[in-house]
Amino acid sequence: MEEQKLDIAGLAGLDRIEIRAGMLVEGFLAGIHRSPRKGNCPEFREFRDYRAGDSIRDIDWRASGRSDRLQLRIRDDETDLKCRIVLDVSRSLDYKGKKAAMSKWEYARTLAAALILLLQHQGDAAGLTLLGRRAEQEFPPSPRESHRLRMFRALDRTPVADAFHLAPCLTRLAGEFGKGTLTVVISDFYMAPESLRDALDAVAAARSKALLFQVLDDSELELEWDGPVLLTDPEGEARLIVHPDERRKGFRQAVERHLARLKAVALETGNEYALFRTSELPVEALQRVMIRRKELMR
Repeated sequence: MEEQKLDIAGLAGLDRIEIRAGMLVEGFLAGIHRSPRKGNCPEFREFRDYRAGDSIRDIDWRASGRSDRLQLRIRDDETDLKCRIVLDVSRSLDYKGKKAAMSKWEYARTLAAALILLLQHQGDAAGLTLLGRRAEQEFPPSPRESHRLRMFRALDRTPVADAFHLAPCLTRLAGEFGKGTLTVVISDFYMAPESLRDALDAVAAARSKALLFQVLDDSELELEWDGPVLLTDPEGEARLIVHPDERRKGFRQAVERHLARLKAVALETGNEYALFRTSELPVEALQRVMIRRKELMR
């Protein structure tokens, strides 16, 4: 029987974030290697073979017994790459269009979880920073499964929060990045693109790379309503009645200008930008991270 392909509706129907992430990563890896493993989660490299000169005190005897080879648990400083996933938790992400299977927030945190899973599968150290107005949660990069589970719990339990200024937080975080660190920022980027320039310059100065992943609903890219609609600001009290037929062209042009400027700022600072619609699986995001990972490891 032919294996059924995962689509965005099927992904949205999965309750647990670790299952969503596992399905995305497994499908992505199956596409690369063309050898799908039904029912299996990706295997994770938390151990390495014993090498001459290693201390016998560092041997993990339980893992060694399972593999019939002497195994050492990988230390955080032995990982191939360090990657930080920075997730915006602004209330504007808590939006779901009438035709959407997932809200922007569900999509963004599922993407964050899938990236963490994929990076650890490659033997890399993955970290997570949740940025919001009231609180900030930070998990430093680590390759450990226990660390991944803590990050997944945070993604499950963290609610969206009031508006805040993302750019200054990114500037501060950039000062903590080491050489060769990969940073993925997931947001709807409802902000002036130029406000991100200092932060992205700081990332480049640290000889790191930032990927800006913008998550938007289809209805935010193209007005989908036929009659008058009342728009409300999810992060404020502003309200506006809009007649879509009168505003559609101007709306589309304004959106295109914003997206183009955001991409330009990313490229001008030596970084990268990509747009992801909540109506499509974020497979390209996984692919982009793997490409940049390979470049940083050269």
